[in-house]
Amino acid sequence: MLCDYGCGNEALYQFKNGKWCCCKCSSQCPNVKEKNSKKRKEQIDMNKEHYENSLKKYHDAVKNGEREVWNKGKTKDNCEGVKKYAETLSNRYKNKEIIPVWEGKHLPEEMKKKISLNGGGYRKGSGRGKHGWYKGIYCDSTYELAYLIYCLDHNIDIKRCNETFEYEYEGKKHKYTPDFIVENTIVEIKGQYVDLVDVKAESVDKPYKILYKEDLQEVFEYVAKTYNKKYNKSENNFYELYDKLVG
Repeated sequence: MLCDYGCGNEALYQFKNGKWCCCKCSSQCPNVKEKNSKKRKEQIDMNKEHYENSLKKYHDAVKNGEREVWNKGKTKDNCEGVKKYAETLSNRYKNKEIIPVWEGKHLPEEMKKKISLNGGGYRKGSGRGKHGWYKGIYCDSTYELAYLIYCLDHNIDIKRCNETFEYEYEGKKHKYTPDFIVENTIVEIKGQYVDLVDVKAESVDKPYKILYKEDLQEVFEYVAKTYNKKYNKSENNFYELYDKLVG
């Protein structure tokens, strides 16, 4: 007698419903397992497609001004949801549940020597963004530039931070120089969260806050509207506002 579940194997067990199977549990039958696997894959693909479509609709609605970004104006200081999300993300990085894209990559020896000779810390032009000078103040990215312009236009006291703080990471000591000092508060501008942010933040023993991309939406909108510049998630031309562009 063959298995009633279509695998072609010899039937060894009979169930209460009268069917015979090659395994003690029908879900272990090779044919049933294959069918269930296909169903799970189809369900995963459907969920993924639904998620991507929903995400696209959300982004299109934000882009067209039909709705606002869910966390606009919210930070870890004023929103418990954002704070919990940041803590969860930090723990996932620390527990290696999320692997940073840069992990395992190494700098060329020549670059390591230059960094070593420089003593670590902040180095002009070391960031990935377009950098330059505006009103005599250096910016390492267009995010920093937009924030600087916003502060200056609103008579908010801002200057480049020259203080350096020492922190330890993976058994080695490093130097960290934040971006700005704004009305006696040290401000760091970040495009997105990475686990090293928390390590650096712990080294600062003065009033300190971090502004992420989502925290700067009002800033971006102001600069774009005031200076007639285009801004969206994929690109901006704020760099044209530099007095002197150096990168």
